[in-house]
Amino acid sequence: MIFHSFLFKFYDLTGGESGISVPRPSLFGASFASMSKTAFLVGPFYRYALGLFSVMFLLMALIVSSPFGLAL
Repeated sequence: MIFHSFLFKFYDLTGGESGISVPRPSLFGASFASMSKTAFLVGPFYRYALGLFSVMFLLMALIVSSPFGLAL
């Protein structure tokens, strides 16, 4: 109950019932403030996450197939 009261009483810190507002991140310096949140997540952020996943997957495949990876 104390924690619950803390969250709702310190409105400037926690945002109360609305929560903490987090600004939309920029990708590679490009701002997407004009896009809706759904369009941002489905469009540029999805492609960024897919590209990052692909690079990490290839990096892990290289490590696993290397002699060091086989020794692990």
